[in-house]
Amino acid sequence: MRNNTLNGLPATRFPVLQKLRRPIINLRVGLVLLAVSYLAIAANAQLVLQLNPAGQTGEPGDAVTYNATLTNNGTTTVFLNGIGFNNLQNLIVPDDSLFFDDWPISLAPGDSITADLFQVALDPSVAYGDYAGSVTISGGADGFASDPVASSDFQVSVGACTVSGTVTLQDYAAAAVAGTPVTMEIRLPGTTTVVDSQTLTLEAGGSFSFTAHCQTGTYDIAMKASHWLRKKVPNVNLSTAGLTGLTISLVNGDINGDNRINLADFAQLRTAFGSAPGGSNWNQNADLNGDGHVNLGDFAILRTNFGLIGDP
Repeated sequence: MRNNTLNGLPATRFPVLQKLRRPIINLRVGLVLLAVSYLAIAANAQLVLQLNPAGQTGEPGDAVTYNATLTNNGTTTVFLNGIGFNNLQNLIVPDDSLFFDDWPISLAPGDSITADLFQVALDPSVAYGDYAGSVTISGGADGFASDPVASSDFQVSVGACTVSGTVTLQDYAAAAVAGTPVTMEIRLPGTTTVVDSQTLTLEAGGSFSFTAHCQTGTYDIAMKASHWLRKKVPNVNLSTAGLTGLTISLVNGDINGDNRINLADFAQLRTAFGSAPGGSNWNQNADLNGDGHVNLGDFAILRTNFGLIGDP
Protein backbone atom coordinates (compact mmCIF):
# COMPACT_ATOMS: atom_id res chain seq x y z
CA MET A 1 0.00 0.00 0.00
CA ARG A 2 1.45 3.37 -1.18
CA ASN A 3 1.99 6.11 1.35
CA ASN A 4 0.72 9.64 0.60
CA THR A 5 3.48 12.15 1.16
CA LEU A 6 3.95 15.88 1.30
CA ASN A 7 7.41 16.93 0.16
CA GLY A 8 8.62 13.34 0.82
CA LEU A 9 7.09 13.04 4.30
CA PRO A 10 3.95 11.10 5.28
CA ALA A 11 1.03 13.52 5.02
CA THR A 12 -0.77 11.91 7.98
CA ARG A 13 2.08 12.90 10.27
CA PHE A 14 1.82 16.55 9.39
CA PRO A 15 -1.83 17.52 9.65
CA VAL A 16 -0.99 21.26 9.71
CA LEU A 17 1.04 20.97 6.53
CA GLN A 18 -1.75 18.93 4.98
CA LYS A 19 -4.23 21.72 5.70
CA LEU A 20 -1.82 24.29 4.26
CA ARG A 21 -1.23 22.39 1.03
CA ARG A 22 -4.44 23.48 -0.79
CA PRO A 23 -4.05 27.19 0.13
CA ILE A 24 -0.42 27.05 -1.07
CA ILE A 25 -1.47 25.50 -4.39
CA ASN A 26 -4.29 28.06 -4.78
CA LEU A 27 -1.83 30.83 -4.02
CA ARG A 28 0.57 29.57 -6.69
CA VAL A 29 -2.24 29.36 -9.26
CA GLY A 30 -3.35 32.86 -8.32
CA LEU A 31 0.17 34.21 -8.74
CA VAL A 32 0.48 32.57 -12.15
CA LEU A 33 -2.82 34.06 -13.27
CA LEU A 34 -1.77 37.44 -11.92
CA ALA A 35 1.51 37.22 -13.82
CA VAL A 36 -0.30 36.30 -17.05
CA SER A 37 -2.70 39.20 -16.57
CA TYR A 38 0.22 41.53 -15.93
CA LEU A 39 1.96 40.39 -19.11
CA ALA A 40 -1.25 40.99 -21.09
CA ILE A 41 -1.66 44.48 -19.63
CA ALA A 42 2.02 45.23 -20.24
CA ALA A 43 1.79 44.05 -23.85
CA ASN A 44 -1.28 46.18 -24.41
CA ALA A 45 0.46 49.22 -22.93
CA GLN A 46 3.69 48.93 -24.89
CA LEU A 47 2.34 48.60 -28.45
CA VAL A 48 1.20 51.68 -30.38
CA LEU A 49 -0.94 51.24 -33.51
CA GLN A 50 -1.39 54.11 -35.96
CA LEU A 51 -3.41 53.91 -39.17
CA ASN A 52 -2.03 55.86 -42.15
CA PRO A 53 -4.61 57.44 -42.35
CA ALA A 54 -7.49 56.34 -40.14
CA GLY A 55 -10.10 58.01 -42.38
CA GLN A 56 -10.51 57.05 -46.04
CA THR A 57 -13.00 57.39 -48.87
CA GLY A 58 -14.44 54.98 -51.40
CA GLU A 59 -17.28 54.24 -53.77
CA PRO A 60 -19.84 51.41 -53.45
CA GLY A 61 -18.14 48.23 -54.69
CA ASP A 62 -14.62 49.45 -53.83
CA ALA A 63 -12.06 47.74 -51.62
CA VAL A 64 -10.35 50.26 -49.35
CA THR A 65 -6.89 49.39 -47.96
CA TYR A 66 -5.69 50.62 -44.57
CA ASN A 67 -1.96 50.94 -44.01
CA ALA A 68 -0.66 50.98 -40.43
CA THR A 69 2.42 51.41 -38.28
CA LEU A 70 2.83 49.27 -35.16
CA THR A 71 5.61 50.14 -32.70
CA ASN A 72 6.82 48.21 -29.66
CA ASN A 73 7.83 50.79 -27.06
CA GLY A 74 8.20 48.21 -24.31
CA THR A 75 10.96 45.93 -23.06
CA THR A 76 9.57 42.52 -24.04
CA THR A 77 8.73 40.79 -27.30
CA VAL A 78 5.02 40.71 -28.13
CA PHE A 79 3.49 38.00 -30.31
CA LEU A 80 0.94 39.12 -32.89
CA ASN A 81 -1.54 36.27 -33.12
CA GLY A 82 -4.78 37.65 -34.52
CA ILE A 83 -6.88 40.59 -35.66
CA GLY A 84 -10.52 41.50 -35.10
CA PHE A 85 -13.05 44.19 -35.93
CA ASN A 86 -15.93 45.89 -34.12
CA ASN A 87 -18.90 48.15 -34.91
CA LEU A 88 -19.01 47.46 -38.65
CA GLN A 89 -22.27 47.32 -40.54
CA ASN A 90 -23.13 44.32 -42.71
CA LEU A 91 -22.55 46.18 -45.97
CA ILE A 92 -18.92 46.86 -45.05
CA VAL A 93 -16.88 43.66 -44.87
CA PRO A 94 -13.31 43.59 -43.48
CA ASP A 95 -10.56 41.40 -44.99
CA ASP A 96 -7.77 40.37 -42.57
CA SER A 97 -5.61 38.41 -45.05
CA LEU A 98 -3.04 41.22 -45.30
CA PHE A 99 -2.28 40.86 -41.59
CA PHE A 100 -1.76 37.10 -41.74
CA ASP A 101 0.19 37.22 -45.03
CA ASP A 102 2.49 40.21 -44.52
CA TRP A 103 2.86 40.95 -40.82
CA PRO A 104 5.50 39.35 -38.55
CA ILE A 105 4.70 36.73 -35.94
CA SER A 106 6.13 38.91 -33.18
CA LEU A 107 7.57 42.36 -32.56
CA ALA A 108 10.75 42.80 -30.49
CA PRO A 109 11.36 45.75 -28.15
CA GLY A 110 12.12 48.93 -30.10
CA ASP A 111 10.96 47.44 -33.42
CA SER A 112 8.17 48.73 -35.63
CA ILE A 113 6.46 47.69 -38.83
CA THR A 114 4.66 49.75 -41.46
CA ALA A 115 2.58 47.75 -43.91
CA ASP A 116 -0.94 47.29 -45.24
CA LEU A 117 -2.96 45.89 -42.31
CA PHE A 118 -6.46 45.16 -43.67
CA GLN A 119 -9.00 45.98 -46.34
CA VAL A 120 -12.63 46.99 -46.15
CA ALA A 121 -14.90 45.81 -48.96
CA LEU A 122 -17.82 48.16 -49.67
CA ASP A 123 -20.94 46.38 -50.84
CA PRO A 124 -22.29 47.76 -54.16
CA SER A 125 -25.56 48.57 -52.36
CA VAL A 126 -24.02 50.44 -49.42
CA ALA A 127 -25.57 53.87 -48.82
CA TYR A 128 -23.50 57.03 -49.11
CA GLY A 129 -22.25 58.35 -45.78
CA ASP A 130 -19.64 57.91 -43.04
CA TYR A 131 -19.04 54.50 -41.45
CA ALA A 132 -16.87 53.95 -38.37
CA GLY A 133 -15.30 50.85 -36.86
CA SER A 134 -12.35 49.67 -34.84
CA VAL A 135 -9.55 47.17 -35.39
CA THR A 136 -7.80 45.24 -32.62
CA ILE A 137 -4.61 43.17 -32.82
CA SER A 138 -4.49 40.32 -30.31
CA GLY A 139 -1.55 38.38 -28.94
CA GLY A 140 0.76 38.63 -25.97
CA ALA A 141 3.67 36.85 -24.35
CA ASP A 142 3.61 33.73 -26.58
CA GLY A 143 2.12 32.30 -29.72
CA PHE A 144 -1.01 31.12 -27.93
CA ALA A 145 -1.98 34.40 -26.24
CA SER A 146 -5.15 36.14 -27.41
CA ASP A 147 -5.18 39.32 -25.35
CA PRO A 148 -5.84 42.69 -27.02
CA VAL A 149 -2.42 44.30 -27.51
CA ALA A 150 -3.18 47.26 -29.82
CA SER A 151 -6.25 48.90 -31.33
CA SER A 152 -7.37 51.89 -33.36
CA ASP A 153 -10.59 53.43 -34.63
CA PHE A 154 -11.08 53.94 -38.36
CA GLN A 155 -13.62 55.50 -40.71
CA VAL A 156 -14.60 55.09 -44.33
CA SER A 157 -16.63 57.75 -46.13
CA VAL A 158 -18.60 56.18 -48.97
CA GLY A 159 -19.12 58.32 -52.04
CA ALA A 160 -17.34 61.16 -50.27
CA CYS A 161 -15.34 64.09 -51.55
CA THR A 162 -13.55 66.71 -49.47
CA VAL A 163 -14.39 70.21 -50.68
CA SER A 164 -12.56 73.32 -49.50
CA GLY A 165 -12.52 76.95 -50.48
CA THR A 166 -13.54 80.44 -49.42
CA VAL A 167 -16.84 82.27 -48.97
CA THR A 168 -16.75 86.06 -49.23
CA LEU A 169 -19.43 87.72 -47.11
CA GLN A 170 -19.81 91.05 -48.88
CA ASP A 171 -19.88 94.29 -46.85
CA TYR A 172 -19.15 92.48 -43.57
CA ALA A 173 -16.54 93.14 -40.90
CA ALA A 174 -13.57 90.81 -41.39
CA ALA A 175 -13.32 90.16 -37.66
CA ALA A 176 -16.92 88.91 -37.57
CA VAL A 177 -16.62 86.36 -40.40
CA ALA A 178 -15.20 83.47 -38.33
CA GLY A 179 -18.00 81.40 -36.81
CA THR A 180 -20.65 82.49 -39.32
CA PRO A 181 -22.88 79.56 -40.35
CA VAL A 182 -23.50 78.95 -44.05
CA THR A 183 -25.99 76.50 -45.54
CA MET A 184 -24.42 74.42 -48.33
CA GLU A 185 -26.40 72.35 -50.81
CA ILE A 186 -25.14 69.94 -53.46
CA ARG A 187 -27.73 69.68 -56.23
CA LEU A 188 -28.27 67.76 -59.41
CA PRO A 189 -27.02 70.08 -62.17
CA GLY A 190 -29.57 72.56 -63.49
CA THR A 191 -32.15 71.66 -60.84
CA THR A 192 -33.03 72.43 -57.22
CA THR A 193 -32.93 68.72 -56.28
CA VAL A 194 -30.66 68.45 -53.23
CA VAL A 195 -28.49 65.33 -52.81
CA ASP A 196 -26.52 66.60 -49.81
CA SER A 197 -27.08 69.52 -47.44
CA GLN A 198 -24.86 70.67 -44.60
CA THR A 199 -24.39 73.69 -42.34
CA LEU A 200 -20.79 74.90 -42.51
CA THR A 201 -19.08 77.16 -40.00
CA LEU A 202 -16.71 79.60 -41.65
CA GLU A 203 -13.19 80.02 -40.34
CA ALA A 204 -11.13 83.22 -40.37
CA GLY A 205 -11.08 84.80 -43.80
CA GLY A 206 -14.16 82.85 -44.83
CA SER A 207 -12.36 79.55 -45.42
CA PHE A 208 -14.28 76.29 -45.16
CA SER A 209 -13.87 72.55 -45.65
CA PHE A 210 -16.45 69.79 -45.65
CA THR A 211 -16.95 66.20 -46.75
CA ALA A 212 -19.61 65.85 -49.42
CA HIS A 213 -21.63 62.63 -49.44
CA CYS A 214 -22.76 61.90 -52.96
CA GLN A 215 -21.82 59.81 -55.93
CA THR A 216 -18.88 61.22 -57.85
CA GLY A 217 -19.89 63.37 -60.79
CA THR A 218 -20.95 66.88 -61.79
CA TYR A 219 -23.15 68.96 -59.51
CA ASP A 220 -24.23 72.50 -58.70
CA ILE A 221 -23.15 73.83 -55.30
CA ALA A 222 -25.32 76.52 -53.67
CA MET A 223 -24.59 78.47 -50.50
CA LYS A 224 -26.62 80.88 -48.40
CA ALA A 225 -25.96 82.65 -45.12
CA SER A 226 -28.46 84.39 -42.84
CA HIS A 227 -28.70 87.90 -44.38
CA TRP A 228 -26.96 87.14 -47.67
CA LEU A 229 -28.53 86.01 -50.95
CA ARG A 230 -28.04 82.44 -52.19
CA LYS A 231 -25.29 81.92 -54.76
CA LYS A 232 -24.97 78.86 -56.97
CA VAL A 233 -21.79 77.59 -58.61
CA PRO A 234 -22.82 75.39 -61.55
CA ASN A 235 -21.19 72.26 -62.98
CA VAL A 236 -18.70 71.46 -60.24
CA ASN A 237 -16.89 68.15 -60.67
CA LEU A 238 -16.72 66.12 -57.46
CA SER A 239 -14.45 63.08 -57.21
CA THR A 240 -12.76 61.08 -54.46
CA ALA A 241 -9.63 63.11 -55.21
CA GLY A 242 -11.35 66.10 -53.64
CA LEU A 243 -11.93 69.69 -54.71
CA THR A 244 -9.97 72.72 -53.53
CA GLY A 245 -10.16 76.42 -54.28
CA LEU A 246 -13.94 76.77 -54.56
CA THR A 247 -14.84 80.47 -54.18
CA ILE A 248 -18.29 81.96 -53.62
CA SER A 249 -19.22 85.60 -52.97
CA LEU A 250 -22.53 86.33 -51.22
CA VAL A 251 -24.50 89.58 -51.61
CA ASN A 252 -25.58 91.24 -48.35
CA GLY A 253 -28.97 92.68 -47.37
CA ASP A 254 -31.48 89.80 -47.13
CA ILE A 255 -32.53 90.56 -43.54
CA ASN A 256 -35.63 88.34 -43.47
CA GLY A 257 -33.89 85.43 -45.25
CA ASP A 258 -36.35 85.05 -48.16
CA ASN A 259 -33.53 85.27 -50.75
CA ARG A 260 -34.52 88.70 -52.07
CA ILE A 261 -33.79 92.26 -50.95
CA ASN A 262 -36.93 94.38 -50.90
CA LEU A 263 -39.30 96.45 -48.78
CA ALA A 264 -39.76 93.58 -46.29
CA ASP A 265 -36.06 93.84 -45.43
CA PHE A 266 -36.25 97.61 -45.24
CA ALA A 267 -39.13 97.30 -42.75
CA GLN A 268 -37.05 95.05 -40.48
CA LEU A 269 -34.06 97.37 -40.67
CA ARG A 270 -36.26 100.37 -39.81
CA THR A 271 -37.66 98.53 -36.77
CA ALA A 272 -34.17 97.69 -35.51
CA PHE A 273 -32.59 101.03 -36.45
CA GLY A 274 -30.46 102.50 -33.68
CA SER A 275 -30.31 99.25 -31.69
CA ALA A 276 -27.39 97.28 -30.27
CA PRO A 277 -27.14 93.81 -28.68
CA GLY A 278 -29.38 93.65 -25.61
CA GLY A 279 -31.78 96.27 -26.89
CA SER A 280 -35.48 95.49 -27.08
CA ASN A 281 -35.54 96.05 -30.86
CA TRP A 282 -32.17 94.43 -31.61
CA ASN A 283 -32.12 92.26 -34.74
CA GLN A 284 -28.78 90.62 -35.47
CA ASN A 285 -29.67 90.08 -39.12
CA ALA A 286 -30.26 93.82 -39.52
CA ASP A 287 -26.66 94.48 -38.45
CA LEU A 288 -25.58 93.95 -42.04
CA ASN A 289 -21.98 95.13 -41.66
CA GLY A 290 -21.37 93.26 -38.41
CA ASP A 291 -20.21 96.25 -36.35
CA GLY A 292 -22.61 95.57 -33.48
CA HIS A 293 -25.03 98.41 -34.30
CA VAL A 294 -27.93 98.92 -36.71
CA ASN A 295 -27.28 102.32 -38.25
CA LEU A 296 -26.75 104.26 -41.46
CA GLY A 297 -23.95 101.90 -42.53
CA ASP A 298 -26.43 99.04 -42.69
CA PHE A 299 -28.97 101.23 -44.49
CA ALA A 300 -26.37 102.05 -47.13
CA ILE A 301 -25.76 98.33 -47.83
CA LEU A 302 -29.49 97.69 -48.14
CA ARG A 303 -29.96 100.63 -50.47
CA THR A 304 -27.09 99.55 -52.74
CA ASN A 305 -28.40 95.99 -53.13
CA PHE A 306 -32.12 96.81 -53.09
CA GLY A 307 -34.11 94.82 -55.63
CA LEU A 308 -31.58 91.97 -56.03
CA ILE A 309 -32.71 88.34 -55.91
CA GLY A 310 -30.53 85.34 -55.09
CA ASP A 311 -30.13 82.20 -57.16
CA PRO A 312 -33.02 79.79 -56.74
